[in-house]
Parts: sequence; structure tokens; C-alpha cells
Amino acid sequence: MLRTFGKAVVVALCNEALLLLVLVLLLNRLPSLYHSALAPKLPSLGEALVQLIVCMPISATLFYGGHRLMHVPWVFEHVHYVHHAFHAPFALASV
Repeated sequence: MLRTFGKAVVVALCNEALLLLVLVLLLNRLPSLYHSALAPKLPSLGEALVQLIVCMPISATLFYGGHRLMHVPWVFEHVHYVHHAFHAPFALASV
């Protein structure tokens, strides 16, 4: 079990590093994405609600689609199986 936990730690760190790299590359290419996110003025309540209503289904759909892709046989066998290796799920295994 400790070996599997160690592997989950390594995979989680690699996943986070890869995600950070992708985000840095994206934000460097598309400065308009982070310019509005770092704006000094907060959105109005109406704007925040519209963004929440629009972003929640998009986020849920992307998460679902990404998780389904993790169950493609090759990806599952080489990457995603660590997520399913634990009988009692914990936060690190989800990363």
C-alpha cells in the first residue's frame, strides 16, 4: 500500500507540473485571458452570476469528458489506474 501511495504522489506531482507548464504556455500566448482575470475592478453581481451559470456546465462537461478519456484502455493502463488503485479514495489519488 505504501508503494502505491508513493506512486500516487509521484503521478500527482507530475500531473501538477504538466498542468502548470500548459497553463504558463497558454497564458503567455493569450494575454487577454489573464489580463481580465487580474483586472483591479471586481465584476458586478450580475456579471459574476452570468459567468457562474455559463462556466459551471462547461467545467462539468470538460471534467466528464476528460475523465472518460482517462478510461481509454491505453491511458487507463499506463496512467489512470493509479486513481483506481485505492479502495478508500483520498484527495491525492484524485489528482
